Order: sequence, then structure tokens, then C-alpha cells
Amino acid sequence: MPGRYPHRPPSPSLPSRPRHPELDGTFDRGDQAGGTQRRAPAGSIAAFAGALLTDPDTRPDALLARIARMDHKHVAVGVTGDRYAAVHKCLHAGIGLTSRGWTSGVYHQYTRRVIAFVKATGTALVAVLLCQPWWAPQWGRGLLGEVGGLGAPAALAVVLVFFGLVALYCRALQRMLACVRPGAAVRSPASVWWMFAIPYNFTEDFFIVHAGARSLAADGRTGARFVRRWAVLGHGWCAFQVLSLFPGAAGHVGGAVAVPLWVAHWGMTVRARRTLAPVPRVAPSPTVDG
Repeated sequence: MPGRYPHRPPSPSLPSRPRHPELDGTFDRGDQAGGTQRRAPAGSIAAFAGALLTDPDTRPDALLARIARMDHKHVAVGVTGDRYAAVHKCLHAGIGLTSRGWTSGVYHQYTRRVIAFVKATGTALVAVLLCQPWWAPQWGRGLLGEVGGLGAPAALAVVLVFFGLVALYCRALQRMLACVRPGAAVRSPASVWWMFAIPYNFTEDFFIVHAGARSLAADGRTGARFVRRWAVLGHGWCAFQVLSLFPGAAGHVGGAVAVPLWVAHWGMTVRARRTLAPVPRVAPSPTVDG
């Protein structure tokens, strides 16, 4: 559904009705409705200013020619001198809208690249930690070594039980996010199943919890205090989960703290889902007196 999971703010737009009736009918209505009318002159002037800042010693003749063509067009459509006060206001408004749109686009591109770098780096570091028993056995067996030390049958049972619990937790998260108001969800509810993508999940879990907290906050029905506690518990078990990968006492402490935080966060997730989508009560059937 378009707009269901907004990742960026909507593009700014001008009012549909003209603010300056003296210019009504002067310019192309189609260009005004599509945004071309404000982007063309504003983009030219913004590009001209950018060219001067980038290379102040070179005169941007091509951009000057483009601006000159706009002046000729104004003459052709009959823009007189007394109307240029309104043209001036509209032009500056267009520059502001265009620059905000460009700034927003650059910001989101930069943010996506930073997030991708953080996820790639975190995944690589987690992979190194998981392989620690092979490249630094003197530090201890680590998480995988300890699970493997239980023996094949016991290790398989531990892994199956663990993944079964993770599946139930993901299902609770997905059901909670599916109950968020339309337009408030930051990510698709199905994205929580990235928690199974080892070792990528150790970094992605932080972003899943963060997106869930943003969705709950945007929905507003659970309350700001509840959302803060939910986010703290979620980021807490994610952090101690990573600590549990370290060998020795640090890993044992991380695991001992991560599990109760995870269980508490699971319980809050179920409570949030019940708040967002309460179970309807069945009205008792009327009794007939005999």
C-alpha cells in the first residue's frame, strides 16, 4: 500500500489555489500542478549559486543562458513590470521548497549509506566473534564451543528450542506491528524475521527494535512512557546478546542478563499488541425465562 511504511517525509507542495490572482492564467496550469513551474526557475538559480561556490573563478555561462531564456519566456507570456513583485515572491518560495526537497533527499541517501555501513561492519565483527574458538582457542570456547561441548544430541536440542522460542518472539513482534495504525509503521511487520539471518541478525536486531519503538510512538496508543521502557528493554537484550558472544566471564554475564531482558521485552510486546488490538468481548446470550 503506498505510504504504508514511509521512509522519508513527503515532498513539499504549493497550495492548489493561486496566492496571486494577478498571475492566474499567465503560466501553464499543468506545469504548476506538476511542480515543474517552481522547480525550473528555482533549480536554475540554486544551481547557479552552487556553481559560484564550487568554482568562483569560472563564470557559469550555460546557467546564465538558461536564466536569460526564462526572462524571454516571461516577456512572451506577457509578464509586465507591475507583476514582478508577485513573481519575485513565488520564485523565492520555490527556491525554499526546492532546497528543502534536495536537502531531505541528500540526508536520506547519507543516512541509508551510514546504516548500510554500520550493518556490514557489525555483521563482520560478529562473524569474527563467532569464529573465535578457531582463531584464538586460548581465550576459551566461546558460545559455539560451549554449545558444541554438550554433545551432538544435546546441542541439537538446544538449537531447536532456541530457534523455536525466537520464532514465537518474532511472531509476537509481527502481530504487534500489524496492529499499528496505517501510516505509523516504519517498517513492514514481516521484517522482524530478519532475526533468523545469522550473523546479520545481531546487528539488525537493534534496528528492528528501533523501528518498532518509532512505530509505537507514531501510533500513540501505548503511551510515551511504555514506548521508552519497551525500547530500553529491547536495545538492552540486543546489547547483552552481543556481549554473550565473548569468551569467558563476559560472555556468561551477557547471556545471563540478555535472557531475562528478552523475556521481559517479549511480555511487553504482547501487552502492546493487546492494547493496539483488544480482543472483543462476546456479549452473553439473552436467557429466556421458562
